[in-house]
Amino acid sequence: MPVNAPYFDQADEQAVVQPVREGWVVGDGPKCREFEEAFADYLGVKYALLTTSGTAALDLAFMVLGIEKGEAIIPDFTFTSTGLAPILNGLRVRLCDVDYKTANIDPELIEQHITKETRAIVPVDYAGQPCRIDQIMAIARKHILAVVHDTAQSCGSKFQGKLVGSQAPISCFSFHATKNLVTGEGGCLVLEDKKLAEKAYIMREKGTNKRSMVTLGSAGYFEYQSKGNSYVQSNILGSLALSQLKKLDWMNDQRRRHAAHLNAGLDGIEGIEIPFIYDDVETNWAIYAIRVKNDKLIEVRDALRKEGIECNTHYHPLHINSYYKNMLKYKDEDFPNSNRVYKTLLRLPMYPQLTREDLDDIIAAVKKVM
Repeated sequence: MPVNAPYFDQADEQAVVQPVREGWVVGDGPKCREFEEAFADYLGVKYALLTTSGTAALDLAFMVLGIEKGEAIIPDFTFTSTGLAPILNGLRVRLCDVDYKTANIDPELIEQHITKETRAIVPVDYAGQPCRIDQIMAIARKHILAVVHDTAQSCGSKFQGKLVGSQAPISCFSFHATKNLVTGEGGCLVLEDKKLAEKAYIMREKGTNKRSMVTLGSAGYFEYQSKGNSYVQSNILGSLALSQLKKLDWMNDQRRRHAAHLNAGLDGIEGIEIPFIYDDVETNWAIYAIRVKNDKLIEVRDALRKEGIECNTHYHPLHINSYYKNMLKYKDEDFPNSNRVYKTLLRLPMYPQLTREDLDDIIAAVKKVM
């Protein structure tokens, strides 16, 4: 039983075939724009720009902000893309410890990392559970900081009744094969500011304004107006994204039912903790992860795999990876919660097409191993 599997149906197959048959496969095609309009409407935001990945969306976000110097505060427990986006745009990163219960950045710790060099905060929604974006936005307003919300895993999640992506000025989604809405590779930059959106359209297309042709005599051309990168998504995957969006709520509801069944079956087993979820959030269960106590993580992981249940540990905190370790010179004791999450978190299978029998097999295997 794999730990993750994308959900595709016949409608997805047809969606991919259509642009191929029509020959309209380039980036920023009609299906891409149709998805962008539908996704913006779904979230209740003004602008959505489909990109080649969540990493590309994060990079584009910092590109359009145009912050040339300073630091960005990011969680220590996250994927490297969260750090690479500010770094690639000339900023340094300052790592902040997380809340052990959720593995999200701890708002109570953010202000102690703010210096005169701080320019931005990049919170992450780990496993699809929204971070405390209300507290983070309050801190950002107080210190006049940009917020780029890394919502790679939280498509369809809600914080205090509102969809994630609608409560920060800039949000960045991922549609990678391991996410809830899947295009294989893909992402989306979500914005509220018109001027930033106009810059993003140009920078996403190699700094070229392809939505406005400059006339020159009887001819015309697309003007190169700024720096940028090639982040427009293929019309093939734009069509797939649109098809996936139509069933996103159903897929997330399936995950919620699965999580409820797993929680009921795993709760009370000695030696593990089931996931903690705040009362005012609705997670999309992008990841279902238990915590294994008493330094038994690897032993339990290997034993579950022998039972046919694929499971994984997850992020190695940034501070222990060679790139960040050599650049930032942090000490292990600077991140007690991040280290604790890393040493206890175990991902179990979670995807829409799991059956009740599959879920019961997971529960039985965990009980047997523990």
